[in-house]
Amino acid sequence: MSYFVWSLPLLTVALGIASGRLNSMTAGLCGCLIAALVALWAAPAALTPTGLVVTLGKGLWLAWLVAAVILSGLLFREIVAGTRSEANEQRPSTAT
Repeated sequence: MSYFVWSLPLLTVALGIASGRLNSMTAGLCGCLIAALVALWAAPAALTPTGLVVTLGKGLWLAWLVAAVILSGLLFREIVAGTRSEANEQRPSTAT
């Protein structure tokens, strides 16, 4: 039963998006709310303010790592797309 309770945030997000009734932002907020409720009432140990700060710091660090990978991929894509368009503009036309 505890596995089901701990998987409720993920199930909420997945079912909300799969049903088509929620967009990804709303589904994520619902999952975040349910995750907070599960953490407050189903956790094996009480959540202290110090533990909350440490956990938020870990979450921000992980979010920054994911954001850095996504942003570097977008930057690489823009650089490659810019190089292709510049090469196409400099190529002489072969129409006679």
